[in-house]
Parts: sequence; C-alpha cells; structure tokens
Amino acid sequence: MEKRRYKRYTKRIETRVYSGEDHLNAMTSDVSERGIFIRTQRGFPAGSVVEIELYLPNNRVCRIKGTVKRTVRTPLPTMKNGMGIELSDLRDDSCYLKFIQNYLGATEGREEREDTPEKEPVPPRKRQGEPTPGSADPLIITCPGCRAKNKVARDKLSLGPRCGRCGSALDVPDRG
Repeated sequence: MEKRRYKRYTKRIETRVYSGEDHLNAMTSDVSERGIFIRTQRGFPAGSVVEIELYLPNNRVCRIKGTVKRTVRTPLPTMKNGMGIELSDLRDDSCYLKFIQNYLGATEGREEREDTPEKEPVPPRKRQGEPTPGSADPLIITCPGCRAKNKVARDKLSLGPRCGRCGSALDVPDRG
C-alpha cells in the first residue's frame, strides 16, 4: 500500500537549509510537491521549522519553508542520511511548484509550459561574511590511496576532506 500522496522525483539540487541562526549546505535526494528529502550527515531535529534555499538549474534561487518530519542518521555509508521535510506556505505562484510542474514534469513526456512568464533570478540570501554556495572555484585533489580525482570547495579545505571513493584523507595543498 503506497502511503505517499505526491509523486517523488529523484533530483539533486544544491540546497542551503536554515534553522534560526544555524545553517547547513546540502543536496536534495528527492523532491515532491509537498516534501523534500535532503541528504546531510547532520540534520535538524524533527519538528524544527526551517527555511530552504534551492539553487535551481535555471540559475534561480527558490526560498521555501517547511518542517522537519524525520531525521535519518545511520553509521552505514550506503544508507541515506538526511532529513525529510514537509513543505508549507506554498502558493500556486511559488517558484518551487513551477519548477516541479514545468521542469520535472517535462521529464515524463509533458512539454514545458511556455505561458509561464520568465522572472529575474532571485539573489541568494546572504549572511554576514558567508560566501554563496559554489562561488569559490573548487580544487581537484587526487587521492593518494586510490588515485580518484575529488572536487573540493576551497572553503571546505580546513575540514579535512576525504576521498569520495575509498574514504582516505586527501592531501590538502598549502594555500599560502
């Protein structure tokens, strides 16, 4: 028995999630008209009200609000860690709903609606001293263990990046 009311689409979208003054950068795993699953190693507790910025493929930023319904945290790397968020305050003119209907609907054989007027891109919400996601040129670092190439954002170098394939620590070049 399917308990979902809305069709889910597998779609990776760069995302920033805010809860009060705390925030995290993440990626969506799947999206629907009324919910999103966001992949992250650390999530906000269930019941948290969050603001979400989605960096859509058409260079637009869509801001939506929601409530964390569940947070999944497991030590298994094959499991999806993250947060299930129920969306609220969506109106018929929401850029998110238009994205779901037009962009993702087109992948199922429906053509993109041309009667939707184009809007100017919305600049992302910035907090003081905080770079916009993807604003810095990433570095490509080769893993010393398996020789896989890893793309690492410059502002994440101080966090001790690890190889996406084998999990080995990456040799961070001197930035001086």
